[in-house]
Amino acid sequence: INENKAALYVSDNYLTGIFSPLVTKTFKNEKPAVKLASEIAEMLKEHNRKFEQKIDFGISVNSGEIAAEKKDNKLRFTSLGNTLPLAKKIADLSNKEVLLSRAAHVRVIPEIKTEKETKQGTEVYHIKYVAEREKSSRFIQDFLSRQKAESFVKQN
Repeated sequence: INENKAALYVSDNYLTGIFSPLVTKTFKNEKPAVKLASEIAEMLKEHNRKFEQKIDFGISVNSGEIAAEKKDNKLRFTSLGNTLPLAKKIADLSNKEVLLSRAAHVRVIPEIKTEKETKQGTEVYHIKYVAEREKSSRFIQDFLSRQKAESFVKQN
């Protein structure tokens, strides 16, 4: 979490990564949060495949408002509205997977394919795949460059 410019918040049995613009220097924090959550889920699943002692987990990604300040190189924050309680509720509903809240889903629609479900009256979104636009963009640019080069060679 710290390597991804997020702050770690520990409360009861919950470990929460807070992706605050004060720390990340961007307001587009949902996709990095989803990618990190997916990586953590894969690490935990790998652990459960290899070892006898299993880790029971649920991971959620929520987007909401916090009041935050950076003091003594630490992020101090207060969750506004239901930001943190909803993240915890969705994590509880998750069964060894990553679930997104509606607010997080709306912020990542162009880049992350999801599937909607209602669990115990709460709207959640399962991750189907994460589009890697940077890699696709490079591939397309390289392809177009090759096409132009081939076209030029054929004309001359």
